[in-house]
Amino acid sequence: PHRPSRPPPPPPPPLVVTPTCPPSALLLWVPPPTTARPPVPHADVRRWKRFFFAWQCVQVAAVAYVGGTYAHDLQVTVYATTIDVGPYVGTHVPFPSTLTRVGDVSLFWLYVQVPAWTALHYLVTLCDWSAFVRALDVDHAYAVRWWEYGISASLMTVTLAALCGVTTVAALVNVGVATAAVQACGAVAERRYAAGRSPWPAFTVGAVVFTASYGSTVVASFARHRDDAPSFVVAVVVVTTLLYLLFPLVHVLYCTGTWSFRDADRAYDVLSLVSKAALDWLIVGGLVGWNTR
Repeated sequence: PHRPSRPPPPPPPPLVVTPTCPPSALLLWVPPPTTARPPVPHADVRRWKRFFFAWQCVQVAAVAYVGGTYAHDLQVTVYATTIDVGPYVGTHVPFPSTLTRVGDVSLFWLYVQVPAWTALHYLVTLCDWSAFVRALDVDHAYAVRWWEYGISASLMTVTLAALCGVTTVAALVNVGVATAAVQACGAVAERRYAAGRSPWPAFTVGAVVFTASYGSTVVASFARHRDDAPSFVVAVVVVTTLLYLLFPLVHVLYCTGTWSFRDADRAYDVLSLVSKAALDWLIVGGLVGWNTR
């Protein structure tokens, strides 16, 4: 028997594409949204540190380039003192001393290291920024700065002492170690104040040690050889000594609560830059003028 044919199936519905973005984005490619980086804490302080790091790097290169030509003019002969006490014990005769030549030391390689150590300090701070942020916000004390001061300030003081005529190994080692001990006292005082304890015992010890060592070597020798010293040596000693005295003033302003840790840190940066630049460029300028007269 004849079976009726089935009707054909209905056509499928038309494919409708619903855009998921505005029509303008279909004509121009829009990059996918990116995750924004979190803001860097204390970004203004970081820019400040970067500026000082770049300044010290440029200063190292400039001082080495300009002053290297006259490095041979800053050769200082260093002596060791030997005291003969054997046959004079128990007598009223003063013990005779003998100076033994140890060798020549180039002061150029001493003072050119000063901005180099400061640049290393800023590099460490920038590479470990989270530690410095913790020092700003939580600890209110930063040991890296005092480590750098212990080295750079010691080199500066030894250079000043040698320029003023201090040439014995014992005296140079004494003033260098004493200057490093003063910076250690500053670090202890800062840490004690941040912990809520009195910073003044450590501050007083540091002030006494610095006054005794600096006064008995740099100041005493400068007063004895002032008439024979070149004018640039007089300028270096006077300017650097005055700048030295501003560091404890900043420390007092911080430990009395007048300045915050951030304010004191910025003041330390400015004083460090000015004092090291004064030492380096007064010496270099004096040598250049001395050799071109």
